[in-house]
Amino acid sequence: MMKKKIIDLATKLFMKQGYLATSTRQIAKELNITQPALYHHYKNKEQIYIEVLKNFSDEIGINMHQIIESEPDTEQALINICKYLQQTHPMNFSMMMHDMNHELDETTLREIFVIWQKNYFYYFEQLFERLNHTHDLFFSPKQISSHFLRGLSAYIVGESEKSMTPELPIEEFVKIFLHGVIKK
Repeated sequence: MMKKKIIDLATKLFMKQGYLATSTRQIAKELNITQPALYHHYKNKEQIYIEVLKNFSDEIGINMHQIIESEPDTEQALINICKYLQQTHPMNFSMMMHDMNHELDETTLREIFVIWQKNYFYYFEQLFERLNHTHDLFFSPKQISSHFLRGLSAYIVGESEKSMTPELPIEEFVKIFLHGVIKK
């Protein structure tokens, strides 16, 4: 029961403030427990962060799978997944990537990479593999997925950033990525 409370609160805090700005002291204080009591459940902040990422990434993976299975058109499936991530991703994607690359140790990064591989990259690779069967692609589905996710990250921002940036249609991003900007 307490583990779930810790993860639920930590999810809200990490998603709102980022990894760096969230402390175990803050989590413990808001739950009215001591830090040693918190550490009884989780060894350190990184372990809490891994559990948070695992929980919401697993849910995202399930939903991305359903989107892909329900939409046979690859371009529309990409648009649907992008809209889903844009609407439901709880935090600024770029901030999360920055936090992971600059604040976490190699062991933690490897654990997170496995989680991401299973719940994000895998489904994008599947979609680009579909294209690979019908089109002559310049790069592998794995390479394309990495570039696509990098570009998509600019469209997945936290609530505070949404009000400061003009909203660009995700459909335009997908079309530009898949077809370029030159009419044939």
